[in-house]
Amino acid sequence: MSEEILSTLLVEDDEADACLLMETVLGPPAQSHVVHVRRLSDAVDAAGRQRFDVVLLDLSLPDTRGLGTVVRARAAMPALPIIVLTGNHDEQTGLEALRVGAQDYLVKGSIPRERMLRAIRYAVERDQIQRLLRLANEDLERKVIERTAELTLTVEALQNEVRSHRKAREELAARAAQLRALAGQLTLTEQRERQRLARLLHEHLQQLLVGAKFRVAILGRSEDSAVQAAACEIGHLLDESIRASRVMTAELSPPIVHEGGLTAGLEWLARWMKDRHDLVVELTTDDHVPSVAEDVRVLLFESVRELLFNAVKHARVGRARVELRAIEGNLVELSVADDGPGFEPSSARPASATGG
Repeated sequence: MSEEILSTLLVEDDEADACLLMETVLGPPAQSHVVHVRRLSDAVDAAGRQRFDVVLLDLSLPDTRGLGTVVRARAAMPALPIIVLTGNHDEQTGLEALRVGAQDYLVKGSIPRERMLRAIRYAVERDQIQRLLRLANEDLERKVIERTAELTLTVEALQNEVRSHRKAREELAARAAQLRALAGQLTLTEQRERQRLARLLHEHLQQLLVGAKFRVAILGRSEDSAVQAAACEIGHLLDESIRASRVMTAELSPPIVHEGGLTAGLEWLARWMKDRHDLVVELTTDDHVPSVAEDVRVLLFESVRELLFNAVKHARVGRARVELRAIEGNLVELSVADDGPGFEPSSARPASATGG
């Protein structure tokens, strides 16, 4: 610390002790920047009017005594370091003064001048360091509070975003469930319409065709050769019509899908694809496949049939594989594969906004 003259506030009611300190340690007021007062209240007034570097405080003053003097001085002059002045046999009081806020204590009349001056300067320096530490701590606390507030806002923003994402996922899940339900209903509705048309073909059109065939067979017994030839030709046409209506009935709504379950329906589909489209379907099924709801069963059947149609139409292959397996959770896994060339998904041209 530099050797600049310190501005000292001396609070001492004993005139002799004050004069001794100024003569032997501090120097006269004109040379040492010392202000001498006899009461604590006068010291507080002086500190309010003038800046001081240190306070030398006696504990026995007319308006206050004991350790309470330090407490009151500290409260009234918090920015100033306080050095307590004690008597020759009063070091215990000096130590207690340190605990209540004094920077140091000095025993009057027993310490050499240089040592006392050094103690005063050290006390001032310690006080400055402590003040800087307090300011640094206050600044750190302020920054911590600010960062905590920022982090709180960030956390709240993240929580709001998470809630928004969760809500969006829940809405998407609800929409997906609605779409699945609608798809199931649409599949069932379509299948019911297929069943209705199949019944019409089977119960009405086929019966009419069979009845017409019987009538034509009667005409074929005519002795007129022209009538016999016409009846034979008409009979062939009716046979073709009956076969076509039966195929249409099977294609529209195979009864086995509704009555025999998914495995039986796939077995029928494999035979039908071989007979109708010359496509060999290798069907592999587990022994115990869980039962599925009718709408799901119909949807799976129609999906497999459509994939097999695509294998015939686009891949132009003669063989395909269908696997139906039971998986964990009472679920089923259905896969369809063929030996066609396929394509690279990344090379597929994305659909335009207009569906092109």
